[in-house]
Amino acid sequence: MPRKRELDPQTALTDAMQIFSRNGCADTSVEDIVNDTVVSCYGLYGTFGNKKELLIAAIHRYEQTRRVGDN
Repeated sequence: MPRKRELDPQTALTDAMQIFSRNGCADTSVEDIVNDTVVSCYGLYGTFGNKKELLIAAIHRYEQTRRVGDN
């Protein structure tokens, strides 16, 4: 039986988006995101690849939330 995926990518992106916004990109590490959320380092890397890809995905998530809020 396959293991259930513990990481909800949308929740992880929302959390990462807030952490990047608060600390800035240069001052945010993947470890910071892991420590401030319930997401594991392996889950983040397995889903998003690296910090740059996570940041890009978080920016897209931010854009999505802004579009929804503008309607």
